[in-house]
Amino acid sequence: MEMIQWKHLNRLSEVNSNQGIKFLHRAAAPGSHCPMHTALAALLRIEGVSSLVVGMAECGYYSRYVMNTPYGKQGELHYVYELDSNEVVFGCREGVKKAIKLMDKEGAKIIMMIITCIPALIGEDAKAIITELEEEITAKVLYVDAAHFKRNGYMSGYYQTLVQLADVLNDNSEKPEKTINLLGPSDSEELIMLKDIISKNHIAINEIDGNLSIEKLNKVTGGTINIVLTNKMLKYAKRIKEKFGIPFICLHDIYDVDEISAAYEKIFKALEIPSEIRYNKEFNAYKNEVISLIEQYKPAFENISYICASAELDVLPMSVYLSTLGIKPILLHIEEFDEDSIPWRDKLTARGMDPYVTYITDKSRNVDFDMEASMADKDILSFGYYKGLKSVSIISDKDINAMISLNGYQRTMLLLKLIIQCINQKQY
Repeated sequence: MEMIQWKHLNRLSEVNSNQGIKFLHRAAAPGSHCPMHTALAALLRIEGVSSLVVGMAECGYYSRYVMNTPYGKQGELHYVYELDSNEVVFGCREGVKKAIKLMDKEGAKIIMMIITCIPALIGEDAKAIITELEEEITAKVLYVDAAHFKRNGYMSGYYQTLVQLADVLNDNSEKPEKTINLLGPSDSEELIMLKDIISKNHIAINEIDGNLSIEKLNKVTGGTINIVLTNKMLKYAKRIKEKFGIPFICLHDIYDVDEISAAYEKIFKALEIPSEIRYNKEFNAYKNEVISLIEQYKPAFENISYICASAELDVLPMSVYLSTLGIKPILLHIEEFDEDSIPWRDKLTARGMDPYVTYITDKSRNVDFDMEASMADKDILSFGYYKGLKSVSIISDKDINAMISLNGYQRTMLLLKLIIQCINQKQY
């Protein structure tokens, strides 16, 4: 489907990095949160880790929207180092070193240095700063590159923070008892059933989501296996495998019932759960309903194209699955495109689907043309609000958030039901 209004955008096949993802409209207004914001939001929920934002006065000011106090509940320090005009030209290494020494003297045990745009632009070397301080302080210093110009949005601030924290965890990999780590939200009905099966086999469960601490993160290194339930935890799981040898299985990026079944089998085998107690009637009910929905609506699915305007969806894995049902993507908002995105890009384009890709900064002005006349009456639906499409064609952000809080058959079932709801309302 050719849309002249999107001609300035790249097709998915043309994209290899974030630099290939262009804004839907020429001016990025109002823009999005930067990685600094999300890194701080993550640290706010992790006990025992202090932070030092390194940047201009604007960065320091906006960082206080997240860290509204310089002192955490467990004695953490959340400070800002603002560059002066001289440091913008000649570098801020010496001043930052003094700031870190001060934080060390005041009792900080782990310090996450957050490098923002200007220090990154002038080439300030965070690794060198850390190396030079190793013999002078007792605190462990880590850093996150939160320069916004290197990213589309904000997600990298979260996963970079977790990846860096893996370097201060203790090695508990020789722990003899079986433990499963659930990385991400695990309170859906299907995950509760999974946890029940695991618990009945006397296997410990460590849930990593929400408020954390270094103590809780340390338990991850004693796990038998990590289960990735959100794309925000994928790079963390990879780093834990690299450092501590703990394997991981992904549930966050699969929708096909056979792939979900295979993933559950891998989990049960890794934990040595007997085959006769691996499933229950509810598990099979979810799976059978997905199969039934596909059989019933397959002809209708093949008439549908869609836009994804949601920042929360991990859109490429979902798009690959929908392509197997004949549902075609025409425009995708992509929050981050990196090395983990490339296999999904290749799978989707191999199926003959090559949508436009973009970064939407303001849903209230998605388009500067009459969407109602050009597209609103076509067989198009949208994941997330897209200006100009009728409400019957839009899967709301509220419904999307409900869907992405799920995993396994249950998530696929809700995804299909949301699409079917649009089909029935609009009568595609």
